[in-house]
Amino acid sequence: MTLGVVPTRADTGYGYIRRGTAVGRDAPGLFHVRRFVEKPDAKRARQFLRAGNYLWNGGMFVWRAERFLSELGRTEPPILEAVEAYLAGRSRAWSQATKLSVDYAVMERAHGVEVVPLDAGWDDVGSWDAAARLRELDPPRELAGQSILIDSPGSAVFGSARTIALVDVPGVVVVDTDDALLIVSRDQTEKVRRVVEELRRRKRKDLL
Repeated sequence: MTLGVVPTRADTGYGYIRRGTAVGRDAPGLFHVRRFVEKPDAKRARQFLRAGNYLWNGGMFVWRAERFLSELGRTEPPILEAVEAYLAGRSRAWSQATKLSVDYAVMERAHGVEVVPLDAGWDDVGSWDAAARLRELDPPRELAGQSILIDSPGSAVFGSARTIALVDVPGVVVVDTDDALLIVSRDQTEKVRRVVEELRRRKRKDLL
């Protein structure tokens, strides 16, 4: 079972869950999962929002351990073998296992997955856009005056070592640290992972 977050906007930073029919009267609020959908472009995200039967995939799952291991053995046997080897005392087995998220390894290919819509004000605090939204809801007093934003609606600055001023730069996130400066459009913050990929390509371990 998964919890599918009721979307509040056409967000391209999340995967989606296409909700199917209701499970039945004995399980109110529970629906069959038609399919998991990868992160869409802006056009498809707007279509999903209008359709009303798509939920954000927040990565929140509930299962019995035996059922999960059974599905793992069917979808990714080498990973299950690595788990069993690790539990048997071969500690290096896990580090040598195929690196896949639980979504890809199990949930997207599991049989009989069901979803409960979650409407609880959830947000993904793992993105800079989400951090900016939290900043807007509850501006930290200690940062007042340390950044200057003039005619830059929707922008947010994270960093306190120096004064940062934005003029006519709407909708961006600025992250200032001791060893790096990140500037990214708020509607494209999921692309920060491409910066990480580039750092790895350049073998810049000092920034990872």
